Amino acid sequence: MLSFFTVPPSWIKEPKDVNLRMGEEYSVECVADGLPKPNIKWISSSGKIIEGEVLDLGKIIGNEKQASQTLAFECVADNQVGDALRKSITISYNGE
Repeated sequence: MLSFFTVPPSWIKEPKDVNLRMGEEYSVECVADGLPKPNIKWISSSGKIIEGEVLDLGKIIGNEKQASQTLAFECVADNQVGDALRKSITISYNGE
């Protein structure tokens, strides 16, 4: 008899708040496991969705390296089994 087990998502690497200074390059990881493997996405405070486990802050801060800014993102890991994992983080950048 073939049986299929499902396991809700659990954190492997839970994202954390980040404080950056001018010139620093950084990325944030959001890694979860489950069965089936969870889909992972980042959602910005403006609603923009970025698919994948790694949030590349260099691409996000981009050309605005002259200004200090604070950005908020939520990582969501969901495999349709149980509740999705959600973790909100703040990214602070001091461009001065």
